[in-house]
Amino acid sequence: LYPRAPALQLSAPALRHHAMLPARPCLQNSLQSLTPVCPPPFPSPSPTSQPPDMKPRFLLFLLLLSAVTGATVWRMANPHQRQAVDPALLNARPAPGFQLLDQNNRPVQLRGYLGRHRVLVAFFDGRTGPLADRVLLRLKECQPALKSEGVLVLAISTPLAPEIKPQTLSFPFPVLRDTIAGTPESCSRVWGVCPQPAESGRAAVISPALFLVDRSGLVAWQGEHPQPLADPEAAIAAILRGE
Repeated sequence: LYPRAPALQLSAPALRHHAMLPARPCLQNSLQSLTPVCPPPFPSPSPTSQPPDMKPRFLLFLLLLSAVTGATVWRMANPHQRQAVDPALLNARPAPGFQLLDQNNRPVQLRGYLGRHRVLVAFFDGRTGPLADRVLLRLKECQPALKSEGVLVLAISTPLAPEIKPQTLSFPFPVLRDTIAGTPESCSRVWGVCPQPAESGRAAVISPALFLVDRSGLVAWQGEHPQPLADPEAAIAAILRGE
């Protein structure tokens, strides 16, 4: 029905010129979108690479395991033991204070020793003197060892007779005198070692007793007065053992 269009014939120089023309941008983009994109290949393992060294970690694990095992064995061989509590300390209260003169006429206060030391307060009978008191002689003998354990000694009695007073000079700790012994406000009455008041014309009598005051100033009490140690020599031996 329609006449066929004549075929376009190009000469050889025209064909060469057409081949040298650059491709259209849209055509280039279409070709690039159709080109398959392959991911880069994984790097092949180097033949010289070595696995990480696990030896240090293994040694550390063995050390930790040995430490835990050793601690467990030691705990089983040495079970924890609760320290026994002295029933007398359950009734501990502040010790009554005092200030008395020693054998050199120097004032001594109990509170001046507290906070740094424990104090053994030893009352003795002034009628017989310190050399006749077995506990005082034991304290005199052990004074260096007691001091190394942080324990000091204070001895107290009624005023001594002139012929007995020189005995106190040989003791390495203060020997105090309660000049108002027997009166309600006296040291010996407050500590409960002189229960009977002094009779008219007669000196008061102090009953020998030993008390232990801790660093915080507490002492065991029984009723209205401090409680003396039941066995003074056993208490001294316990202190020397570090108890």
